[in-house]
Amino acid sequence: MNNGKMSEFDILIDHEGLASGRDLFRPKQAMDNGLPSFSFAETDFMVPSFFRDAMHELIDRGFMGYTVAGDDGYMDAVREWFSNYHGFEPEREWIIPVYGVLRTMSMTIRAFSKEGEGVIILSPGYMAYEGLIENNKRKLIRSSLLIGEDEFLIDWKDLEEKMSDQKNRILFLCNAHNPTMHFWSMEDLTRIAALSDRYGTYVVVDETFYDLYMDIRKASSYGAIEKGRKWAVIINALSKAFNITGLNAANAIIPDEETREIFLKTFRAEQRGSGSIEPIVRTAVMSLYSENGRRWLDSLMEYVRENIRVLEAFFSEYRPDVRVFRYDVAYLVWVDWRSLGLSDEELEDLLFNDALMCVDMGYKYGPEGKGFTRIHLGTSRKNVKEAVERLKKAMREKHLI
Repeated sequence: MNNGKMSEFDILIDHEGLASGRDLFRPKQAMDNGLPSFSFAETDFMVPSFFRDAMHELIDRGFMGYTVAGDDGYMDAVREWFSNYHGFEPEREWIIPVYGVLRTMSMTIRAFSKEGEGVIILSPGYMAYEGLIENNKRKLIRSSLLIGEDEFLIDWKDLEEKMSDQKNRILFLCNAHNPTMHFWSMEDLTRIAALSDRYGTYVVVDETFYDLYMDIRKASSYGAIEKGRKWAVIINALSKAFNITGLNAANAIIPDEETREIFLKTFRAEQRGSGSIEPIVRTAVMSLYSENGRRWLDSLMEYVRENIRVLEAFFSEYRPDVRVFRYDVAYLVWVDWRSLGLSDEELEDLLFNDALMCVDMGYKYGPEGKGFTRIHLGTSRKNVKEAVERLKKAMREKHLI
């Protein structure tokens, strides 16, 4: 808590005139009323000041030329970050600088499967996966998660059945899981690795939200499991952690040489033959994968944790049966509204039109998300408190509290 003092996270980005997706993709109700959106996985916070300084230094030197991908400085920064915060240190040759997580996941589809074959996701799952899979002419295979007391659980019988089917060549594994925002346990990851090894299923791990952990002791990395490395592609990025989603900065970690070579054939054919990355990406990686970066993330999490407490306190006082599910990372929470007895249409009307609290509706992440919402709290405390007051008023008017 900041004891009344202004935090750097109380000062938000001025999005006007920037063609900002965070601004322009706001739901209509939020735009019409000049209100922030509580959807979309990008915060309203300014990037760190030390990162801005690094960008100014690069620009002041007047350089925007070809930049070698994976020089010593870059690789050392990535390897040290993984060693310190991911529980394992990748070998240098495992690391491939790539242009964005989703673009790289799309390439894994083409590298490791054929048209008509299946790609498995754990559902509810990130909605963009569906487009990647279907636009690459593969079949979307949902393994429905089970609803536990405050988290979603893997249906192991169903997952093994789908991974054992040789027509399903890939599992997309999001860790931390989007939209529920919890880490899979090391026990879960180890079981997935064993199934991958048994059936020869490639596991493509999306670690976009990994570095936003609330508690490093709860963080779990697939790369730390040796048995899983034969069939693994781990994709990690700074984008969500440091609010630089506009930079296509990511790294693919591929421990197995044969798997790496299969991926590189697709990578070289359609992405890059020159071995160059953007100079601003190199500067970003070396600036943010640092002690300064970790301290800034810790401060961000402290601020966001208090935002979440504001929402939790409202539910605790007025509707304790509406549950915020377990969250291990980030500024997004997964909320279970089913006890209200509302249809998804009625819930959406309550939140969007009455409370003007425009969130991500759970049904968009698959049928398993019905009755849930993903709520974005990566904004100022003031915005969160005002939204909770609007929600309180709307629920009172609907006789829900």
